[in-house]
Amino acid sequence: MTHIDGQLLEFLNQNMHRNYPIQDSCIVQSDSGEYLPSSFLVDAKINVPVTRDDASIDVTRFFISAVEHYTESVQVMISYVGDNGTPFVCGVTGAIVLTASSGDAYPTTVEIVPGGEIPDDPVYAPLREISGQLYIGSTFEMANLGSLKFSHRNAALWPTCINKMLQNVVDTTKIVVLDPDGDTIDITGTIYLRPGDGIVFRYDSADNSVEIKIDQVWLRRKIKQIMASGRGMPIMTINGKAPDAEGSFWINGLDCTNVGDAVNGITISNPCSKPCCGEDSGDVAEIKAAQELLADKIRRVSTNIDALIISMNNAEARLPSLVASRK
Repeated sequence: MTHIDGQLLEFLNQNMHRNYPIQDSCIVQSDSGEYLPSSFLVDAKINVPVTRDDASIDVTRFFISAVEHYTESVQVMISYVGDNGTPFVCGVTGAIVLTASSGDAYPTTVEIVPGGEIPDDPVYAPLREISGQLYIGSTFEMANLGSLKFSHRNAALWPTCINKMLQNVVDTTKIVVLDPDGDTIDITGTIYLRPGDGIVFRYDSADNSVEIKIDQVWLRRKIKQIMASGRGMPIMTINGKAPDAEGSFWINGLDCTNVGDAVNGITISNPCSKPCCGEDSGDVAEIKAAQELLADKIRRVSTNIDALIISMNNAEARLPSLVASRK
């Protein structure tokens, strides 16, 4: 797998729950019971030079055998399971500096070089020229762990991370290409390799090598186009904030704001606009008592008003006779 940078959130979200480059079937638990943080290793590329038709190196036998912890750094050991079932260290990394906080700059790469005690057997000769890189995601969680040792059962690497590189190939007169229809085509003479969509070639004059890489800008644009055509343009950020590792945005209510679930959505309400307490709480009891007292006062005032109206009606009825008696 080609190393993907931290800007491609879709890749990171999809792979955060995987063991990659360690196989997903492994539990990645050390002999002492501690687990290797999934954020530590992001990718691996291990090169083993072999000759044509050389099947002596089995790509399924490589595994992370140890992470040695030092004062301010760690070092990764890569082992190979021999034909007799006994593993041995065949590759080591340089020092991987431990970060002081989760926000420190990473990821980074570290070179793999031959190391350990490789058996003096021609079968294992290619391992003496092993090379490659480990891609480190974060070392923050490694700071509080000691040295870790693993078995092949718990930390086997994906075979796709092991590149068997041909060497000493002579008298090559043609390249045989298998087309999409399954037919073989022999190519001879001057051959030109042209990158297709999403592929870039980079030539390094220092070691006269050509690196084939995925064009990450093209890949991100392609992923967005595919997602937009099927589900519409995805939300990348809200007010400049990216989602969490699972692609989720969290909406939290502050003072006088409740956020709840709804069918195909959420509800946002203001509990301060109505009594926000339970039926049995003291506040509700006081409110009910006040309401009953107010209702009683209203009833009394209404009764007094009714009595006053009756008195006024009686006085009005007696008024003519009272006036006549005064004449």
